[in-house]
Amino acid sequence: MNGRAWPTLPADRWHDTLETLHLWTQIIGKIRMVQTPWLNHSWNVTLYVTPTGLSTGLVPHGDEGFEWEFDIRRDEVLLSTSTGGRTAIGLVDGMSVADFYGRVMAAMDDVEMPVRIHTTPSELADAIPFPDDTVHATYDGDHARALHRALFDSARVFERFRAGFRGKASRVHFFWGSFDLAVTRFSGRGAPTHPGGLPNFPADVAAESYSHELTSVGFWPGNRAAPEPIFYAYSYPTPEGFSTATVEPAAAFWLADLGEFALPYAALIAEGDPDAALLRFCESTHAAAADLAGWDRDRLECDDPHGPDWFANRPHPVAAASGDDDAVAVHDEPEQHRYVVTVDGTVRGAAVYHRRGDRWIFVHTETDPAFGGRGLGSTLAAQALADVERQGGQVVPLCPFIAGWLDKHPDRQHLVDQEMLAQLDARR
Repeated sequence: MNGRAWPTLPADRWHDTLETLHLWTQIIGKIRMVQTPWLNHSWNVTLYVTPTGLSTGLVPHGDEGFEWEFDIRRDEVLLSTSTGGRTAIGLVDGMSVADFYGRVMAAMDDVEMPVRIHTTPSELADAIPFPDDTVHATYDGDHARALHRALFDSARVFERFRAGFRGKASRVHFFWGSFDLAVTRFSGRGAPTHPGGLPNFPADVAAESYSHELTSVGFWPGNRAAPEPIFYAYSYPTPEGFSTATVEPAAAFWLADLGEFALPYAALIAEGDPDAALLRFCESTHAAAADLAGWDRDRLECDDPHGPDWFANRPHPVAAASGDDDAVAVHDEPEQHRYVVTVDGTVRGAAVYHRRGDRWIFVHTETDPAFGGRGLGSTLAAQALADVERQGGQVVPLCPFIAGWLDKHPDRQHLVDQEMLAQLDARR
């Protein structure tokens, strides 16, 4: 069970802020969209959950690049460039969408990376063009942070769910058009042409996004017309019998109007272990759809790499450790965002991190209990932090094990980004 409780969401009070944030994220998302090569299923347009908000990740601009990040903890949106430019725009109540649009576009001009976007919001009926929208201007930082915390917790579980699939799958990503977080799995087979029909959303884009058979799960915070935040799960095309399938947990139900299963957020956090309950929702809805549609699940799925069989089933090449009974080695797996420690070629521990420029944010460390007393965790921490130091980086030890290791090694305290730690502590 996750040791920290999931947040209670102010679903009866936060819709003014959500509507403004929705439009602000559309502006930033459209900037990413026009500057990046098109990826299948519109994957080049999305934002990503970070420890402090939402980010575009690297966006190319000629032979340079930039990143926009909503730092919800500090109530600002940050522009960072590969040329050293850095601009912060405060997120404040009363700043209209028109004001935000003007400041963002001016910031891009100021760093000599101008962009131009289509200014009509996507997937919204009766949309007001960004430069003309003085209606939406509400920002409550506490409401924004509640949203971020829910997105962050959802993303943690979705990442674990994604890891159980070896077939084609999306990243866990935030779509600014529909204003939801999602992860999608594909069978590899084609699908019927999607009919489209979304407001301010080209039909050919919808057709390409749903060009292949898929299952998808996500989190949606609700809107004024449907205020209850939900987790959802659907399949395209919808296989016969899916609507009556048995799924978990018991609070999940079929939404006939949308053709998907829904699990109310409030019902999830009432579960004794919300992480486990959400994972059951993801797995049971996918399994029902995949079985009904005849997916080759043996070929497409794999063991959860963070589950009980992870350490025993992940062989890795290893360099011999001189003088040890068993060969122990540590190496970085940057694509998996982790350092692993192996014993005789088998993974026996991992330290998971997020990298933000020259900053390594360590969030979790785990070693195989069967190898307790061998010092694998210390070996793992020592090598990972040595790599950080060699690359001139800093560490944000959100992981208790890494924080404890640093406390025991004061000669490595200079690696800690104390300023960011203080900022995070002040907002907890």
